[in-house]
Amino acid sequence: MSNELFLRNNTIFQERFPASAQRVTAARTNAYTIIPAKDGLPTLGVQQDDRILYLHSKYAPLNEARNLIAQAVHKENDLVIIGGFGLGYCAEAALEASSSETRVIVVENDASVIKAALESRDIQDLLSNPRLSILCTDIASEIHGLLGEYETKNVACIIHRASAQRYPEFYDKLSFSIRSFLQRKDINIHTLARFERIWAQNCIRNAGAFLSTVPVLRLHNVCSGMPAVLVGAGPSLDAELPILKKYQEQLVIIVVDTALKILLRENITPDIVVAVDAQITNAHYFKYCDTSRTTLIAEPSTSPLIIRRFAGPVVMSSSLFPVISWLEEHTEEHGKLDMGGSVATTAFDAALKLGCNPIALIGVDLGYTKNRTHAHGAYSEQYRQRNTARMIPMETLWRKYIHHNIIIDMPTYSGGTVHTDRRLLLFLWWFQRKMKEIQATVVNCSQQGACIEGMPYQSFKRYCMELECQKKKNISISTVVRSLQSKSVQPDIKKIAAESLNIADSLESIARVMQKGVLQSQQLYRAVQENAGNRIQPLLHSLDEIDRTLTAAQKEQSFIAMTAQRTIHYITEGSTTEMTDEEKNNSHLIAARRSELLYRGLYNSCTLNAGLMRNLTILLNTTTSN
Repeated sequence: MSNELFLRNNTIFQERFPASAQRVTAARTNAYTIIPAKDGLPTLGVQQDDRILYLHSKYAPLNEARNLIAQAVHKENDLVIIGGFGLGYCAEAALEASSSETRVIVVENDASVIKAALESRDIQDLLSNPRLSILCTDIASEIHGLLGEYETKNVACIIHRASAQRYPEFYDKLSFSIRSFLQRKDINIHTLARFERIWAQNCIRNAGAFLSTVPVLRLHNVCSGMPAVLVGAGPSLDAELPILKKYQEQLVIIVVDTALKILLRENITPDIVVAVDAQITNAHYFKYCDTSRTTLIAEPSTSPLIIRRFAGPVVMSSSLFPVISWLEEHTEEHGKLDMGGSVATTAFDAALKLGCNPIALIGVDLGYTKNRTHAHGAYSEQYRQRNTARMIPMETLWRKYIHHNIIIDMPTYSGGTVHTDRRLLLFLWWFQRKMKEIQATVVNCSQQGACIEGMPYQSFKRYCMELECQKKKNISISTVVRSLQSKSVQPDIKKIAAESLNIADSLESIARVMQKGVLQSQQLYRAVQENAGNRIQPLLHSLDEIDRTLTAAQKEQSFIAMTAQRTIHYITEGSTTEMTDEEKNNSHLIAARRSELLYRGLYNSCTLNAGLMRNLTILLNTTTSN
């Protein structure tokens, strides 16, 4: 080892990657052997079982890395992820093979390997490259923090084979974490594109209810130490209903909206039902249901029909939508619920916020148990039943629905596997992450459902029998909520309506400026095409003025941005396949085209929000007149 070489490399490493530096500096490298390869470059060997495992070729380690990278990395990649640092050859080859805009992330769980690289090779240029990020960790999911910083529309992922041979479990988890992040991001973008406007419209329509209902924050720890059961609508719920009915007086029962009718049909009255879906279809889950003794916990973008028809007390959470944050300024903080993408994940977070402990999950299968999608009696099952025929039985419809998705087999608590899909996998990953953050005792009672790491299995019958010596439910949540509602401070509706109108006027004014931006971006595109430099500079100056107008509208910015996310995602992470050949060869044309798309998206967002805020003004004025 050259101490001077290590010091030079390590100085740069500490400066560039401080989060990993302490661990690397403290690592010991005596388990490793550095030997020269045939081409003179160093390679790294380590004793494994009864043989020496070489992390790189004994002949030409850099050429080996270049061949590996050439198969996976292309100039079009905006991000390259490498599992396993070794002596840095793969990172070096990836930076060579990719474009000057491509970022390279290397994840290594053995700090000694990185230290061996710092001791044996002069990699100052590699470590100084601003396109390179290095993460040294034994927690694979920490990659999510780095991935969130970069564009991920075109990703290459390479796992260094020798590193994976040494630590197969870590690199399996790393691959899993990368896939989960990219899939979640993809689903989130598509969900945003589909529901962006519905969410915003529902928030406005629910504004009156939001101002008058009890915030979920006020229910924090009202069930402290009380046993609870979270009821999903998975197929395994059928077998647990008799036990739930027997012990319902001892448990805080929190049910997802999909399973509400199933419980009521069995004369089981839940304490809380949770609803978060914006679609009007979900209102069918509440149709013809007696909800007078149940409390509804809802997110402000939930279908207004659900909230309007609900007979029992309603509790609402905060929301990411700016109109809700603005309304909270006029009332009180409502408290956030961790959504997780599913009503089951939201219901679980609600149980934790209430202080319930322990918590059992029933019917939360996160998979297609027995090749079915839901328990008997769920609305989705009844809907499919109406579409059955003599030659198309229910089982065929279930199978068709399940296999329409990309099927993934996941291990169950019973030792077998269950079909799931990538949407359900996201929810499973959410539960696994949540289990690492909480102190409450949680068990999963779905033996045939997907196994949630960190959440042990226990039969629901045994869980209920053990409650005999524990604290039992001793409150009526509906009574508590009604009491809190009577003590609520009434907001100044007239003041809110006046401010709402002012925001609408301001948004309409900004919309006119954004429309001007669209026209001038089109003119800029033509000027670039014609290479008319005398027209380009004045147009750029005018667009700068438009940008300053938007920057100055600080209050309105959050309203505009929330409903322009689809446009923003398209511009930053959209495919290049829709570009013309002329645009692909001229970055200035691409910039002009994206400028037009951005201003058009901002214009549409301004007009949408202006209309919504005018509707809110009318709604609030109607409330005061009544």
